[in-house]
Amino acid sequence: MPNLYLIKVGFLTFGWLDFLDILVVGWLLYQLYQLLKGSFAVKIFVGIGLLLLASQLFKLLGMTLLAEIFRRIIEAGFVGVVVIFQPEIRRFLLLLGNSTMKQRRAMIDRVLGRASDESNLPVYPQVKETKRALLRMSKTRTGALIVCLGDVEENAFITGGTALDSTITEGLLLSIFQKGSPLHDGAITIRHRRILRASTILPVSENAALPKSVGLRHRAAVGITEKTEVVCFIVSEENGYISFAKEGVLERRISEERLEELLREYLR
Repeated sequence: MPNLYLIKVGFLTFGWLDFLDILVVGWLLYQLYQLLKGSFAVKIFVGIGLLLLASQLFKLLGMTLLAEIFRRIIEAGFVGVVVIFQPEIRRFLLLLGNSTMKQRRAMIDRVLGRASDESNLPVYPQVKETKRALLRMSKTRTGALIVCLGDVEENAFITGGTALDSTITEGLLLSIFQKGSPLHDGAITIRHRRILRASTILPVSENAALPKSVGLRHRAAVGITEKTEVVCFIVSEENGYISFAKEGVLERRISEERLEELLREYLR
């Protein structure tokens, strides 16, 4: 019978299944941290962890009454956490599903030898229209925020807004973000080169590492990309610079060449 143990010291054993168990739990905790980082939810989970430690400490010390009280509080707390963080739990499950689907597609492409070549991506008319609109808004310092959804479920994280379901044109983008427009506040969402909604509300990042000079649009772009696998294009109203956000990272003041490269990659 093959030896299934990696480490065996006396009665202590550590096998391949233990190693796999630790990897899976570590990955799940990392995904949970990525979802909740920068929000007050982290503090709540730390508080629950401290209550658990206190309950175990009281139990070891023989303080049964206090241990029982803390145990009851924790049981009720878990129910409250499920209710309070229902949107975050849904986002977490969507994040797992999107990651799995992307990995499956990447594996199939490798097996079939369909390596992606970004240089051969088609240039759709909507890419040129969006690029012209962003460059023009950059020159006139018109604030804008565009969210490219990809395969992410819109209702999981975006609220409010006006449904449009319109094709992308330079004129439409300029009219939406014009300061006098009733739709200029908030973000527009795009999927399959169509504008789904305008004037939507995004979660704002609480990341303290962001420069103090960035405004609400940039923080909203970072906030939504921290929580979901979308990308954002931002035009600053203060200086006209165009920025790009992905996975919670803000790439500021991108060039025209970089802008076209990113639009060709994500506006499809």
